[in-house]
Amino acid sequence: MASSAPELLGLSMMQQLRITPSQVQELLAENGRRLLRAFADVEHNVAHLSRWLGSLTHYGGAIAELLLLRPEHTPFTLTVLGHGLQSQSDAGEAACVILAGVCAALAGTHLRKVCADWLINSSGLADVAALMSQRSSAHGPAVSVMVSCYGDSLLQLTSQYLKQTVRGEQEYLAVAHHILRAMLSQKDLAEACHEQGVPSHFLARSLQRLGDERSTAGTLQAAALLATDLWLAGVSTSSPQEGLGDLLSALKIATQSRQGRCPHMVAFSCLARLLSRLCDNQDVEGTPAVYRTFVYALVECESHSSREFGTRCLLNLLEKYEGVPVGILAELSVKKFQVSAAEPLTVIDIELFLVIAKHPRCTDRHAELLAQVLVRCALENPDVGRAASLPLLVIFRRFAREDSLQALFEHFVQVSLTRLIQRGTPKMQVNQVHEVLAKTACMRVPSLDRRMRRLLQEVCKAYLSSYIELHPNLQAVLDLWPEDEQDLKRWAQAIQTEESPRSPAKEEAAPTVSAGEDFGHGSHGLELRSISPSVHNDAQPRSHSFADSSTAQVAQLAKETESLRDELAVAKDKQTKALAEAEALRKELGEAKELQKKVEAEVEQLQERREEILARRRQAAAKRGQGEAKARKPAKAEPAASEDLTEAAGNKEAEHAEQEAEGRPKRQRSRPRKISHRRSWR
Repeated sequence: MASSAPELLGLSMMQQLRITPSQVQELLAENGRRLLRAFADVEHNVAHLSRWLGSLTHYGGAIAELLLLRPEHTPFTLTVLGHGLQSQSDAGEAACVILAGVCAALAGTHLRKVCADWLINSSGLADVAALMSQRSSAHGPAVSVMVSCYGDSLLQLTSQYLKQTVRGEQEYLAVAHHILRAMLSQKDLAEACHEQGVPSHFLARSLQRLGDERSTAGTLQAAALLATDLWLAGVSTSSPQEGLGDLLSALKIATQSRQGRCPHMVAFSCLARLLSRLCDNQDVEGTPAVYRTFVYALVECESHSSREFGTRCLLNLLEKYEGVPVGILAELSVKKFQVSAAEPLTVIDIELFLVIAKHPRCTDRHAELLAQVLVRCALENPDVGRAASLPLLVIFRRFAREDSLQALFEHFVQVSLTRLIQRGTPKMQVNQVHEVLAKTACMRVPSLDRRMRRLLQEVCKAYLSSYIELHPNLQAVLDLWPEDEQDLKRWAQAIQTEESPRSPAKEEAAPTVSAGEDFGHGSHGLELRSISPSVHNDAQPRSHSFADSSTAQVAQLAKETESLRDELAVAKDKQTKALAEAEALRKELGEAKELQKKVEAEVEQLQERREEILARRRQAAAKRGQGEAKARKPAKAEPAASEDLTEAAGNKEAEHAEQEAEGRPKRQRSRPRKISHRRSWR
């Protein structure tokens, strides 16, 4: 039976690690310095140390009783057990469990201050925080250690001491997030945290970091997650909506941050969590505010990938909750594409429109707004046109009885048929229009079917009033209704009979076209009919034969081809002149660069010469000072005169060189007059 805590630790080590007492003494010497090395060597010692600490997990109370008998062993025992916190294996969690039991048993005794000093002054707090970040199962024991040591000063522990153990703001907010989430999950501990103002302090700090433009991307993410969890945990028990406006403003700013896409996505996920929780709680005050913020942030987001992520989150919410109003979402989305017409629809936008079109709260007014954008995309966009036809058909089928949608449907069919007979329409766009019209016909909606068939008959009759054969693209659509095709053939045959002349000579001259040839795809060309029969229903003879009209068309094409050739030649001449001018400018630019290099070299030489002149001036000044000092002593006159001459000549030469360095024009130097020593002495 052990009589002290260190003895208990030694006996357990001998039993579990199978070592001798001398080896135990070596491991525990110097506050367990070698034991700390053993914990750091994960490859060789992890299994043995985990087994040893696992055997002590149920002896926390016994260790505390021994420490009460011998209080002087408390720092040593806590330090030795604290070495296990640095292990990244199960040994670290076992050490945390043992320390939680010991600190909890000593919390109500005089040794609590010793435990608090160990937690703050050693690496215990940092090791506990790191263990919580690595292993979620250790959150409970780690929080128990902190509360047992600093239960009355949780705000000081988390805001002051915890900050000193981490390296930056991002890591600090992340560690505080783990600690606060574990504390707020326990009712009694959550009340203590609220009383001491811990959640309010960290919520204010997180909102401050979200509004700071200097915050890094990691700090923004940690602050957004922490602020959202704190608000959802109930920062204020008196007013649940307190702080919601500040939180929503900060999250909206984070969706437009310049730090990259990660803060955008984290902010959108936080908004989605808030909206989902408030919808589950049926909060009639907070839900509209969060939803409005979410929609505006989504529309104003400039990053395509971030907006796609936010739209995915919103799609899940729309499919889950049928009571969400989709009107504001439809209006803002359509307005965005109407204002910036150059921005095309993407696949995620079409998926959003499809969900809105199927949503129970989508009205005919909102469906009309969506259909206006989808019609243009379905007919003009070769990339997502087929995908855009899906929500468009859903809208037409669901709101087929509404007058506004029927008018829009007529406009859609008219534009589609016009594109089919329009000259220069790409083949892919023709196939796209055919597919949309075929899908519309296959829906078998009576009101839409009647309007579409009527418009098709009108366009076909108008076309046959001007041409002999029906356009192949119109024929492909008409094949969907064989009975309408037969009626159109009979109508065309009757019109042809009325227009045909009855004189034998003219009948022989005019080519005969059967009803079958009118709608076939043979080798007959399209001949322009007279406009008068289609307007006044009176038969008039044809003014030109088929050959004459073909010859005229060939001549017209030849003229157009010749004019295009002339324009091409003129364009080539202009291009040649432009290339020559560009080459000349390129040469001038090269010459200018060479001249610039020469000027820079000359400037450098002048600077060097100026430095030499200044150095010579300084030497002359030094000599002058020496001359004045010698002049005070009795000396001969002739040397003094020679020194004056030398100094004057040097000064004059220095002034001349300085003028050259500064770019002044050179003056013609006159020859210095010879001055005799006798005259200078006078």
